[in-house]
Amino acid sequence: MRYLLDTNIIPDLAHNPHGQIARRIALVGSDNVTTSIIVPAEITFGLAKIAAATTQSRLTTNVCRILDELPIIACEPPADEY
Repeated sequence: MRYLLDTNIIPDLAHNPHGQIARRIALVGSDNVTTSIIVPAEITFGLAKIAAATTQSRLTTNVCRILDELPIIACEPPADEY
């Protein structure tokens, strides 16, 4: 079984690297965790908006590190039909 991380999970993991999500990933194994291409796009957009208002370099660094380590699934037809 694989687990697909959603947009709200990655920033939470970045804020709480030893929190509940990290413990769950350790329990199921990091090889069983992924995300879709939509999630990095949404997060990148959100980080750009935050960066325009403030400097959140630590959050950006942590989120980018997490996304670099996750396998990312592309959206391919017929996924758009569902």
